[in-house]
Amino acid sequence: SDVPGYAMQPWTPALSFLGVRTGITYGQLSGQYVKVGDIIFAFYWFVLTSKGAAVGQARLENLPFRTSSSSGTGFHQGQGGCISYWANMNTALVNFGMLMQANYVIFVGGAAGATSIASLTDTDFLDTSEVAGTIIYSNP
Repeated sequence: SDVPGYAMQPWTPALSFLGVRTGITYGQLSGQYVKVGDIIFAFYWFVLTSKGAAVGQARLENLPFRTSSSSGTGFHQGQGGCISYWANMNTALVNFGMLMQANYVIFVGGAAGATSIASLTDTDFLDTSEVAGTIIYSNP
């Protein structure tokens, strides 16, 4: 449903590993966002058919707008995301979240028994991984 006076708009999220998307293919891929003032609410879902050949840190890229920071690094207070659903991951995650960067988000998580969370990488994903979530951030 739409926020009154604000229509949901389509966008195309993109999974990458350290910024590389080589060979990543999707069985399902969708994204929608709404911008209310300076705040963007973005919703996404993807089901992989191949995680491709890239290696490194797992990122969600191609955000509808850049964040309020022009910097490409660092944590942005009050901005981030949550994962509402995940399946078919290579690692048995008990928590899974996101950290906001200037123009992408980093997938983070922790396995059972872990004492902290860390950036997920290509080794945490399978060719059939499925992820859905929400990102909330600002763009003045």
